[in-house]
Amino acid sequence: MPCGTHRSLATISPYSRYRNSRMDMGHNTKNARNNACDDDRDKAPEEIDFATLMQSYREISREMVLDRVLASLVQILLEKTGARSSYLLLETDRRWSIVASGTTDGCRLTVELPLAIEGQLPASIIEDVACNAKAIVLDDALGQSQNADAAYFQTHSTRSIACIPLLDGDRLEGIAYLENALDVGAFTPHRLQSVQFLCDGGATALGKARKYEEEKKRTRRLEAKVASTQEALQQERRERQLVEEKLLSSEGKMRAIFEAMTDIVLVLDVRGHEIEHIDVAPTHSARSDSYGEIVSQTINNFFDPATGQFWFGMVRRAMVTQQTIVFEYQLPIGEEEAWFSANISPMLGGSVIWVARNMSERVSAQKALHRSEEKFAKAFRSSPNPITITTMANGRHIEVNEAFCEITGYTAEEVMGQTALDLNLWVDPDERHHLFELLSTQAEVRNYEFEFRTKSGGVRTALLSTEEIDLRGEKCLLSISNDITERKQAEQELQQRNEDLAQTLQELQATQEELIQSEKMASLGQLIAGVAHEINTPMGAIRASIGNIAQALESSLQQLPHLFQTLSTERQRDFFALLELSRQQVEPLSFREERKQKRSLVKALEARGIEDRDLHSLAATLVQLGMVEPLDRFEALLKDPDRESILDVARNQAIQYKNSENIKLAIERASKIVFALKIYAHPGDSGKMTKAQVTDGIDVVLTIYQNQIKQGIEVIKNYAEVPPIFCYPSELNQVWTNLIHNAIQAMNNQGKLEISVSAKDRGVWVRITDSGCGIPADIQTKIFQPFFTTKPPGEGSGLGLDIIQKIVDKHQGIIQVESVPGQTTFSIWLPNEQPSSDPSEL
Repeated sequence: MPCGTHRSLATISPYSRYRNSRMDMGHNTKNARNNACDDDRDKAPEEIDFATLMQSYREISREMVLDRVLASLVQILLEKTGARSSYLLLETDRRWSIVASGTTDGCRLTVELPLAIEGQLPASIIEDVACNAKAIVLDDALGQSQNADAAYFQTHSTRSIACIPLLDGDRLEGIAYLENALDVGAFTPHRLQSVQFLCDGGATALGKARKYEEEKKRTRRLEAKVASTQEALQQERRERQLVEEKLLSSEGKMRAIFEAMTDIVLVLDVRGHEIEHIDVAPTHSARSDSYGEIVSQTINNFFDPATGQFWFGMVRRAMVTQQTIVFEYQLPIGEEEAWFSANISPMLGGSVIWVARNMSERVSAQKALHRSEEKFAKAFRSSPNPITITTMANGRHIEVNEAFCEITGYTAEEVMGQTALDLNLWVDPDERHHLFELLSTQAEVRNYEFEFRTKSGGVRTALLSTEEIDLRGEKCLLSISNDITERKQAEQELQQRNEDLAQTLQELQATQEELIQSEKMASLGQLIAGVAHEINTPMGAIRASIGNIAQALESSLQQLPHLFQTLSTERQRDFFALLELSRQQVEPLSFREERKQKRSLVKALEARGIEDRDLHSLAATLVQLGMVEPLDRFEALLKDPDRESILDVARNQAIQYKNSENIKLAIERASKIVFALKIYAHPGDSGKMTKAQVTDGIDVVLTIYQNQIKQGIEVIKNYAEVPPIFCYPSELNQVWTNLIHNAIQAMNNQGKLEISVSAKDRGVWVRITDSGCGIPADIQTKIFQPFFTTKPPGEGSGLGLDIIQKIVDKHQGIIQVESVPGQTTFSIWLPNEQPSSDPSEL
């Protein structure tokens, strides 16, 4: 800040004071300053407390950090000088700025960043103090506001001010600006002495703090420089380390390359027209047993008159042209010859590197390839199968063998350069299109059947196998055909024969079905008389019952109207009770039982004093009505004078009911026989296996044979609970028929027939045992043979057991026979589930 003037100031040792219009504020001023921070100023002592000042001086001098010095100095000046505002200013970049401030209002203290004084403090006074390094004190700044700072004083209503330079020797360290806006003449001489004393200490402390800050800055600069130098050294060290690592890595890579190389590496130092030195680089080849011998032979050849001159010429050529020279050579290694490919490359300093690669395997492979190609050529030419080689790009033939020419009729010259389409070889072009679709997704196709056309127009069939090959860098197709024309013709003939055989088999199966049906009808023919008798018996019963019903009905119709007119209510109840009693009689009485009941009733009637012209006739009527002793319930009825008419009408009603029941039983019996005949005579099933209950079929057969059985055969049925099985029910009925028929004949209609059915082994076992004469052991193995029979001529065809065997086999079952005199058992096992393959489909 440039220096200005403030010349109206008077000098008061050692301060300048301007004392115009001093205002004595007295107790009014004192009362206005009642803040807690102003206690010592309110007393306004006239003498200086040096002990307190020294304590404050020491506090200020002790601080080394600038911010703490500033804060401490501002605080002490507020407490010891009577100022209500205190500011400290420092010069930075030739400008004075506020760096700390404090007020007694609320004891506020602020250490700030540099703040410009314009508008904050009287700039001209600050300028004078800064230029002259002398203090300025105004007792009444507001009353003396004729200078450049008048506007500031007016705005802030400023009264007393003191602006003191902080001098450390001759060096101006800062400026202290003190202000009191309430009191006039607040800064008394004693207080100014204290201010001067404290400011001297503050200047010294600021000087030390400034030097401390400069030292810190210098130290920080040195530390930064050292850190920068260390960082540069570290960077240099890292770069050097990186270079070393790269060098080591490069050396390692080169070493690894050499160690991994299977070649022989020699470094030749050439001087003039001679090889001065040869170094052998360690490579992977050094691990082989023959390496030393190969290297020795190689080096010896440089000095061999036969090869040395040529090899040295190659070395000189590489050095002169500065280009890599490549040539091949061979060395005798033991009893064999090894081939090598040498690369000679120039190096700096008159040296060359010689890299020799053992190419013996490649040479051997080339020789083997040549031999293979020669074998392929021989196989190609002499193969009996047609072979062609065509290009993938356009399908043109580039090679065909003699077999192809023979089978197609074309010469090799006619085929070469032509496509299959040009020669019209494919009978069906779609087959060719499909073949190439397959080749687009797979590398080879095997046994592709197609038809081709010969030169003469004949059509033949072949199996084509083709795959992609590389021939001198061009993709081609190698195709081999196998002529199967004769085989196809044989297959067609075989297929025709198989069809004929299948037709014959169907006819045989039909014949077998007819034979089974015929056997069934034959068995039925033998049974027909008994069956007719079984049907006639219920028919006769029906006929007789109808006659009895008609007669009883006619009599009832005549008697009932008159009877009901004459009967009392009590007799009507007895009549209906008697009818109900007659209907309760279920089983008919035997002749003996009927006579016994008649005698008993006669005695009972006589004992009760019931008289009748014919008690035996009355007893017979009561037996027919189902009346037995005791007679208490119907005693009144029996003593009634109209007893005879009542009993006669009741008897006629009972006759009608009982004959109706007889008709029902006869019809059921006849229906059962007819149903059994229908099931038995059915020509066969639908051709498919169905689920059926085995016992149902057995019962049907027993019903048909009932006429023969009842003549003297005891039938014992042991049926366990078994599940239905998949079977051909009609065919199984034929099995049961033949076995039961044979059993009846073996027993001569007299004996015991036992049939047991049980579930076991995931199937059903049926065992039919008779008590007949048995089967001799010497013929038991023959009984299942067709047309074998022990019966007299005309009584058996010998096909019954053969048919049984075939039916059981068709069900994939088992049939067994065990026979001794007096007991023969046929055991048949049938599976529960349907066989995996239906025999009808075979």
